Amino acid sequence: MTKPVHPAPFSVTQLAELFQQFYGTAQQAIGKCVSQSYQALASKKPRSGTPTTQMLSKAEMVQKKRDRKLLEIRRIALEEAIEKRVTEGVYDKIWRPRSTEDEARDDSLHSKIAALKVVGVNLGHLGVELDSEEKAKLVDNELQEAIKALAAMNEKKYPLGKLLLLKQAHKAIVGMFSFVP
Repeated sequence: MTKPVHPAPFSVTQLAELFQQFYGTAQQAIGKCVSQSYQALASKKPRSGTPTTQMLSKAEMVQKKRDRKLLEIRRIALEEAIEKRVTEGVYDKIWRPRSTEDEARDDSLHSKIAALKVVGVNLGHLGVELDSEEKAKLVDNELQEAIKALAAMNEKKYPLGKLLLLKQAHKAIVGMFSFVP
């Protein structure tokens, strides 16, 4: 029988500290990678035989600025990729442990929502009065986009994915109000 790596479970504070240490180490490695990329870009640029005190031309300044922006985008993409991989790997263990009844509660809530739909609960029952049946159908269609985006959040196991879906739902809801007087 193998011996466990950690004899006792971590406390929340210890776990948070381990994550922060990991992210600190990852950020340093990414910074080093990006700076090496920047140095590699700089070394590929043709240099003239003139002294280094010569001022850069406008085109060279624009290119340097463009290179820095591209490297910053690369740094952010690397950080997001690492965060996605880490959070997807530990998501079920942290947010959906087997010892909880979250999944059963979710299923119960979904069945209650489905029952309300079958009974025919609509916006009018919730105090939202629309002056025509056509507007009510339009609002229902617009809400379907937001509902789908919010439901899809269960599938994403990393912060950026959830945030993008939340923004999509928000956009659908805000767009809905442009149709409702």
